[in-house]
Amino acid sequence: MTHTKERRDYFRINDIIGLSYTELTGEEEEKYPDQSGDMGFPLANLLSEVDASFNNVANTVWKEEPSVAQALGLLNRKISLLAAHVMQADGSLADSYEDIIVSLSGCGMGFHSNEPLTESGRLRMNVILKPSHVEVSFTATVVSCEALPPEKKHAYWVRISIDEGNDAAQEQIIQHVVQKQYSSIAISKS
Repeated sequence: MTHTKERRDYFRINDIIGLSYTELTGEEEEKYPDQSGDMGFPLANLLSEVDASFNNVANTVWKEEPSVAQALGLLNRKISLLAAHVMQADGSLADSYEDIIVSLSGCGMGFHSNEPLTESGRLRMNVILKPSHVEVSFTATVVSCEALPPEKKHAYWVRISIDEGNDAAQEQIIQHVVQKQYSSIAISKS
């Protein structure tokens, strides 16, 4: 039996998100080249940059004053909720997303699917992070699509990798994972 060492570059959490995706083929792939960059959401990108700076400061504060860092994190979450609400009012399709449990990290995710997806195929992913309702869109590559036993609710376990060039989306997901971890630590300490 061969053991492979698994190396992760990012923390991974199990989480419930809103998920919608489309397989990209032919002409559709040209619409979403590998370098997708700004996701078409300038406000979301600006908020992502501010969140990144905030998280760096909050991490420093966390070491000295965890309760202050937690309070700042809650305030930041409240602001993010308000911003997400404003962005949704501008035409988001949040109702078309399926709430699903995923294994999420800054480099990709795993999720259940009822349809087989082609390995190495590309997807246009649309995600709503909860509870902030921040919408994140990016392209991804299917790493694997494994058939599950017939008694399982879903037929396939799909693993995807976020394509290079989706920096703003990747940063937003990383921040979400870190915030969820902080929340989990704060709950376990109380």
